[in-house]
Amino acid sequence: MAYRDLVRGWHEGILAMDKGDWDSALKIFSSIEEPSSRIYFNIGCVHLSTGNPEGALQAFDKTVTKDNHLAVGFFQRGFVCLQLEMYEEALYDFSMALTHLRNNPFIDYKQLGLRHMLCAWEVLYNTAAVQCRLGLWQEARITLEEAIRQRPEGRTTSLDVALEWVQNHLFLEPIHVPLGEFFRPRKEEVEQLDSKDFLGKPKVRPPRLQKDACSDRPVLYRMVAHHGYTAQRPEDLEFNEGDTLDILSEVNEEWLEGHCNGNFGIFPKCFAAQASIGAACP
Repeated sequence: MAYRDLVRGWHEGILAMDKGDWDSALKIFSSIEEPSSRIYFNIGCVHLSTGNPEGALQAFDKTVTKDNHLAVGFFQRGFVCLQLEMYEEALYDFSMALTHLRNNPFIDYKQLGLRHMLCAWEVLYNTAAVQCRLGLWQEARITLEEAIRQRPEGRTTSLDVALEWVQNHLFLEPIHVPLGEFFRPRKEEVEQLDSKDFLGKPKVRPPRLQKDACSDRPVLYRMVAHHGYTAQRPEDLEFNEGDTLDILSEVNEEWLEGHCNGNFGIFPKCFAAQASIGAACP
């Protein structure tokens, strides 16, 4: 399937979801050949909205199979596993979500089309919720105390109450990505669906590729870091807020390979926003 057709089906599915027409959304998404991890994520969210955790589990399985770095995919699957009383599986998924947060306090998925910020404290809170159901009250308390240490402003009261519940051996209600939040295609891609030339044919804009002066590799596009990123592994690219990044390849839907300040490596896409091409190579 051409990417243009995938975007069209994706957009039509989103329109159905926004109307609450879950059956049509599932039908549209199911007709897409080789769905991306984000489309499988949306299918899982539809099943959650209709009270079908088994269907959601199958969709989120495919989500993390397609992209095994997608922290929010593991987070959602962990929530479903908890609902289905698959507690060991839920613990694994929340552990994987934390792993792919890579010691960062959050990942903002807005750049990828999901209006949600997954925070480390949320993953820890859900981990504690599973530990409660396994009767691991001491472990749940320790996990929740770590969530409290990482809590943002404004969450003090709710997490303190949760800690009291754990101390009194009461179950915690798990949290998930809010219903109604889905991965959406980029606005620019949707707008181009109806763009045509004077003959009535879809416009095809050839890519404007420049070369990275430091590596002689084609630059797909440039991004500007709106958060600093600290390297966690040797292959990571470290940068500061405001740095310009030359994007050399797209590793997957969540990670990019880039160049900045003389260094090369990979980094989470959600730490930067696309900029106009033309900035000089640092």
